[in-house]
Amino acid sequence: MLRYLTIAMFAMTTNAAGQTIYQCRSAVGHVTLQDAPCHHEAKTEVVRKSIGQRNAEYRAEPSSFFDPKGQERIASSILCPSLRQSYQAAVTRSERAMLTHDSAQIQQASEAVQRAGAQISKYRCE
Repeated sequence: MLRYLTIAMFAMTTNAAGQTIYQCRSAVGHVTLQDAPCHHEAKTEVVRKSIGQRNAEYRAEPSSFFDPKGQERIASSILCPSLRQSYQAAVTRSERAMLTHDSAQIQQASEAVQRAGAQISKYRCE
């Protein structure tokens, strides 16, 4: 069950990585959410960017070693490959733990996946 939940969450994350969600309000007040810009007769109230888009914009900003934000981006580019690798290893361990049907191992593996995912989010890795 946890394996399928992990796969579903990964699929949702990868699908949402490049989406911008537009909230449009028509002249009569109907609100719709869509992935394309609002029509000329509808008013755009909120534009939400996905985490993937925000991270891509963050990494695309010019960086300098002397700027604190630049230092964060440089650290991010150095750490991300190893963080991705540790996340994949944690997911693999989680899948193996699911096969054992041992609830303690499954819980530990799930926590390891969560910790690795938190580190990826902290350093804005994709």
